Amino acid sequence: MDARPVTGELEPNQQTAVDGPDGPPMQQFCCEVCNNRWFDVKHYFYGTTSTKCLWCEKYGKVAKKATKETVDPKS
Repeated sequence: MDARPVTGELEPNQQTAVDGPDGPPMQQFCCEVCNNRWFDVKHYFYGTTSTKCLWCEKYGKVAKKATKETVDPKS
């Protein structure tokens, strides 16, 4: 199947997708809450810059690290 635009010309984003199998390059950003670097998914799909990672966006805080409690077998 071959997709062809109605106007006969592709827009720049469409041409980039046609030219390469991986699409446009992804940018990175630093989350303002957890200070980790992530790939900017919002910029890739919507053209807007992200300020928070997906976890901080959903829960609004830094994820707590799981801690293992050690149990003394003698007690």
